[in-house]
Amino acid sequence: MQAQSRQFPLGRFPQRTAPLSAVANAVSPALVLIAILLFLPDELSFYFGEFRLTPIRLVLFLLTPFLLFRFIQLLASKKRQLVISDILVLLAAAWMIISPAILFDLGYSLHHSGPSAVEFCGGYLAARVLLSRRGEALGFINLMCHVIAIVAVLGALDSVFGSPLIHNFVGRLMGLPTVTAGEGGLQYRLGVLRAMGPIIHPILFGIVCAVGLLLGVMSSARVKALTIGACALGVMLSLSSAPILGSMLGLCLLAYDHTLSGFRGRWFVLIGIVALGFGALSLLVSSPFAFLFGHLDLDPTSYWVRLLQWNAAGAVVKESPWFGIAFQWPEMVKQMPFFVQTSIDSLWLYLALVYGIPGAVLVGLSLVSAACYPTTGRGVNLTSDEAKMANSLSVVIIVIVLLGFTVDLWESTLIFIGLLVGLRAHFADRRLESTSRLRKPNRGARQRLSLSPSSSG
Repeated sequence: MQAQSRQFPLGRFPQRTAPLSAVANAVSPALVLIAILLFLPDELSFYFGEFRLTPIRLVLFLLTPFLLFRFIQLLASKKRQLVISDILVLLAAAWMIISPAILFDLGYSLHHSGPSAVEFCGGYLAARVLLSRRGEALGFINLMCHVIAIVAVLGALDSVFGSPLIHNFVGRLMGLPTVTAGEGGLQYRLGVLRAMGPIIHPILFGIVCAVGLLLGVMSSARVKALTIGACALGVMLSLSSAPILGSMLGLCLLAYDHTLSGFRGRWFVLIGIVALGFGALSLLVSSPFAFLFGHLDLDPTSYWVRLLQWNAAGAVVKESPWFGIAFQWPEMVKQMPFFVQTSIDSLWLYLALVYGIPGAVLVGLSLVSAACYPTTGRGVNLTSDEAKMANSLSVVIIVIVLLGFTVDLWESTLIFIGLLVGLRAHFADRRLESTSRLRKPNRGARQRLSLSPSSSG
């Protein structure tokens, strides 16, 4: 069955880190609450006026104004250093509100775009503001790996029992109908029910497990082997090409980074090799993307569905490249196949369609800019564990950027992306903070030097 997308309406000053138990205790209670609520099933959502709120959405709606105000205070007091992604994330969230408001009105924009803007920006600000002490980010990442491992185990029960246990259990508590086979219901592949756990879709479940796997490999989490094993099982039971290939790519990039850690130009070499390989493939086949996806997808027909979506939605984007079409897609594609009417299986295509090309570019640059800050070199005040985790986050973010061309990410996964980018920006902040300290003149030393006998003679 065609997977549905969202429905339209390393350190210079190495230090030993604290034990995990001490670090975990240091994590902000607000971040612990976010980690616990992040992947709760959608059946727990409720309406407040015209807004559909999940528990994590409600927390972010309440926290985001405070986080934004506090972040400005921290920047003004020099307790946080401004990184490029700070500007880009805020601009992306603002554009999500501005572009639909230009096409329609502010009320329409707040109703439709407000939740997505708060999810992405709120998740980012939570990591940027609430992480303060050394080791706290590592503790939060370890906590997230454990949470994802639990999500993966719950998802594995779906495949074992042939039923979405969490969704049906919570649904019965909330008086909702049982999830059944059919469009928007259960999805089978290779005769096995694709695992979802508490997450809304098998592909999103698989991507979350893939992130847990990649971070778990480089983390210092307790029961590390069980955490990695659970996440790997979740990736496989999602029975989706995107998380499986994303995990393989991420593991290869982590191994490459570890093997050539002493060579500072390793990423430029890799980019050059990939560019040359893609150029050679373009000379051999007429459509290199069709060749790659046709041979890598578990279900090759899903590539052609996505290609049709890109052709149909891409033509609409060309007609309104600056502001998109807001949330009017179903009205414009009534004569197209059903899976194009209701599903856009690409994060970047969806953003360009709804918010225009600037919206997609701002979100993409937010991710890439955070991932590009170096973790080694002069003035980098990161422990070895922090540097390794910063590199792992960069790999995870790049994998998400690539998967975004064939997978849409929304609701809890959009918040998760904001958290990951905020975590990577946190490590970049620590690097800039240490560089700023090194460049700050030591006035006391200058005064002592000027009063010395040698300087006066």
